[in-house]
Amino acid sequence: MIQTFIHEIDKQISSNQELYDQTNFKIFKERLQKLESLKSEILTVIEDCEHPSDYPISFFKIRKDFIDPSH
Repeated sequence: MIQTFIHEIDKQISSNQELYDQTNFKIFKERLQKLESLKSEILTVIEDCEHPSDYPISFFKIRKDFIDPSH
């Protein structure tokens, strides 16, 4: 499931990179940076987790922060 989510993030990164390259619109660059940051955080949490039961809690926190960065 997490691999599928990361794969989807990679697809969105690629899509936003292509859109930014074609348009140079700031919004695509910002989305690209957020997606890359999210992916990096997810991979870090996965590497740092010693127990599979830790994944949902850590993963949920990352998603919540990504959706609402004010947290």
